[in-house]
Amino acid sequence: MRGGGDAEGGRRQAVSDEKSRPPIGAKLIIQRGGKVGKEFPISGTEAMIGRWDADGGIFPDIDLDQDDPEAKVSRRHARIQFSNNQYLIEDLGSTNGTFVNRGPRLTPGAKQPLKNGDEIIVGKTFLKFVLS
Repeated sequence: MRGGGDAEGGRRQAVSDEKSRPPIGAKLIIQRGGKVGKEFPISGTEAMIGRWDADGGIFPDIDLDQDDPEAKVSRRHARIQFSNNQYLIEDLGSTNGTFVNRGPRLTPGAKQPLKNGDEIIVGKTFLKFVLS
């Protein structure tokens, strides 16, 4: 009977893995600031938004260094995660804040759900969250 228990545990793990596996085609597109239309694909279950800093060892998945000449985006600005079948964004204690759909500034560490078409503002850069 022990094998049956292991199989059940395997099925539970597979269901859990499916909930944490992001759908294909999530991306951010610059709408204002930097190179309008530039796309940043989101792969995996987590993507950090920020500015590249080799000296500080900071290499964000979504690097806005070239698209943010005034350095309004923090090096570690925000993070997008996929968890429980949804994308979430959280501010990482940035200097100039993170905003979704021009709502109130996100509280650092508080995760907010993202929907297809949401507008994300980091510094002076406007991004559109797109699922395809």
